[in-house]
Amino acid sequence: MDLTTQSCPPISQEKIKVSRCTTSILMAVILYVCLLLLATSPVSAQLSPQADQAKILALENVWNRAVVQKDVGALNQLLADGFVATGTDGSFMNKAQFINSIRDKNYHPQQMLNETVNVHPHANFSIATGIYRERGTDHNKPYDIRARFTDVWAFENGEWRCVSSHATQMPARKRN
Repeated sequence: MDLTTQSCPPISQEKIKVSRCTTSILMAVILYVCLLLLATSPVSAQLSPQADQAKILALENVWNRAVVQKDVGALNQLLADGFVATGTDGSFMNKAQFINSIRDKNYHPQQMLNETVNVHPHANFSIATGIYRERGTDHNKPYDIRARFTDVWAFENGEWRCVSSHATQMPARKRN
């Protein structure tokens, strides 16, 4: 069958106008849905793995400063509502418990620094691993801990928030 010579039934001008109008509306709806999906996808808000890594590194440093300064507002912004943590002593805490431990009047961190941090980016989360050192006093007793940590950061609603943290205290270095 030769399609080039086959004739189509006649279409009225009104049907063409309705068809064009329907097609235009349909295309506008499809375009709107596509743009909406693109704008709300976690990947669209992230610039690049390198930019995400830099952001997580900065957030890790903000976290350290917030602990030393006992800045509960900053910690509240950094930690997801469902945040869970395992402390260097093996204690398990949710967000409220973690923030209350920082707020404790007997806890006085004087220094908290990352010795090393590596960020491992994934689609909409990143894992930060490293070693940190913390010095201060707790119940009037000086402490100096060095610990390995793993923090899991999730990209939600256009922001990075820590959803989980685990720290394991390292044994004191032997001196020769």
